[in-house]
Amino acid sequence: MVLRVNSKRLLLHLAACFALAASTSSSAHASCVLPPFDVIWSSPADGDTNVPLDASMLLLTTQKTDGKWAATLDGRSVEPSVEGQYALGTLEPDTDYTFRLAPTERASPALFPVEIKFRTGSALTAVAEAPSVSYSRLEPAAPDMSEQCQAALNNQVCLDGGPWGVRRFDLADSSAVAHEITTRNTVKLFWPAGCEPFTIEYPLAADSGEERCYELRSIDARGERSEPTRFCAGGAAEAAPERAVKADKSSCSVLQLSAARGPAWLGLLLVAVAWFASRRRRSGMHRA
Repeated sequence: MVLRVNSKRLLLHLAACFALAASTSSSAHASCVLPPFDVIWSSPADGDTNVPLDASMLLLTTQKTDGKWAATLDGRSVEPSVEGQYALGTLEPDTDYTFRLAPTERASPALFPVEIKFRTGSALTAVAEAPSVSYSRLEPAAPDMSEQCQAALNNQVCLDGGPWGVRRFDLADSSAVAHEITTRNTVKLFWPAGCEPFTIEYPLAADSGEERCYELRSIDARGERSEPTRFCAGGAAEAAPERAVKADKSSCSVLQLSAARGPAWLGLLLVAVAWFASRRRRSGMHRA
């Protein structure tokens, strides 16, 4: 028995699958290009008062500083202990301070300094306790967020390639300035305290009924992380949410995982190859 394959139809089918998979990305964050350097969030924030005397300057920025930015506190140079965290030393009580982040010679000349002004109180940092998780829920899309929280998400995760969902966590109030979630793949998401923390979930994996575990930590004003709270969810008892993107991809199952993140031009290339093959076949028939 000889299996004949119509190459034109096959290539057109593959192209359609790639085009359909590529179209799912439009439902998520449309672009993964980093915006110009900017400070998304800081602790202390500009204008804060009663800042602890042992506080650090914590920054979430659109791009890494990478030696292109120099930090000072009232003109005194301060160095980052880790990316986005500057030890300020012991601060004086009831005193105004100005933290300044200025571009170095390595940075673009179009960039401008960033200043954060704050006033200290008289107390030390309240140590953040491990967060208490009341429950979590799996949903097909991210919740409504403030501009700052949306910027924080876009800065950490490229969502150009769904379908995807989110797992939201309900945390008890605490003195933390931020929270951090670590998944089993050691992917960490940083959330300012004003943002409802969640992780990105792919419904394809959730459909398998697999239980997933997470570690959640609170971060205090010094940048110190609490002991982790381990939280497991999912499994057969929890149904996956409805797909964020409704499309019939049953005939594209072999390509679904890879093509969803593949470039859209690959589908166009396959269409062009199919057209060229068809033209050659017709040309050969005419010569015969």
